Amino acid sequence: MSRKNIIILIIVAVLAAGGIGGFIYYKNYKKQHQPNADMATMPVTVPNKPNQTATSEMAVPNPPQYTGLESEASGLYPTLSGKYEKIWDGYDSFPLEILADGDDTVQAAFKFIWSRNYLYIQVSVTDATPDVSNEDYGKQDSVELFLNEDGNKNSQLLIGDAHYIINRSNTKYIGRGANENFESVTYETYDEEGNNTGYIVEAALPLMTVKGSKNMSVGFDVQVNDAVDGKNSAIKKWASDYLYTFQNFSALGTVTFK
Repeated sequence: MSRKNIIILIIVAVLAAGGIGGFIYYKNYKKQHQPNADMATMPVTVPNKPNQTATSEMAVPNPPQYTGLESEASGLYPTLSGKYEKIWDGYDSFPLEILADGDDTVQAAFKFIWSRNYLYIQVSVTDATPDVSNEDYGKQDSVELFLNEDGNKNSQLLIGDAHYIINRSNTKYIGRGANENFESVTYETYDEEGNNTGYIVEAALPLMTVKGSKNMSVGFDVQVNDAVDGKNSAIKKWASDYLYTFQNFSALGTVTFK
């Protein structure tokens, strides 16, 4: 074998060894720097009733462009301004019709807009008796959002499973897996005579493990808690009457991006 060929073989061997070593280093680095997931280790509790598997296909306004938050200025996405924005008019409203607990003292519905990086949710609540006096978010007027990004509806919470809580005065509570950088705003609603009729919660939830895309499905549920005199009066939900969604996502509904 010529000296030239020997040199070439040595160079190829060194490059190959470097590539393999670099790959192993990358895998170890990635493993060591994975986000810490708050895994639910509680016993799995089966919902009282069969999962109703609520499903919706989100209406798409014209023009149907989804290019990420960078296009927010073009009017394609809500700005969470603290007042109603006309962009929501192009989307269907989905009522929360399942009374999971208490008396039927509250009505609510939600709308949903997706982009590559965020899920925008608007929850409209009809409730003329404001109450955020109790420090326990489950015993005050509040909205809970449950998101399962891979759509597998896990019984144990994994990375990409998130629970967000926002009360009527826009106090935010970070549930399991929630991204602390999520944004929200709340504002009261009134009739023509100036009487308080309820409130609206809007939130932008960052997608952590996926990018929003057409025909993608995620697990999802909305829960509204109504309180009277600092005590829980009613819990309304969209997907099921299961009360332990915060530790088990198997009873979530399905939302498909259209």
